[in-house]
Amino acid sequence: MKIVISLGGSLISLNNLDYIRDVATLIRKASKNFDIYVVVGGGRLAREYIGAARRFCDDERYLDKLGILATRLNAMLLASIFKKD
Repeated sequence: MKIVISLGGSLISLNNLDYIRDVATLIRKASKNFDIYVVVGGGRLAREYIGAARRFCDDERYLDKLGILATRLNAMLLASIFKKD
């Protein structure tokens, strides 16, 4: 069975790394019995960067790219927990 987990970017915070580790532990446990796919959002990081850039730029495509980069940062932070040493 395949399971998709949507993890809102607001749940990923540098101020709450223990929570991210706990989520990763649950994902790791569930992956023993299921194929797990995680979708991560941009959250506050994306909103703050887009809001700041909007003061200087009104190009929505550019602002979208900024949000995508924030989303990727959140995904990479979560993925770093699963990396092997």
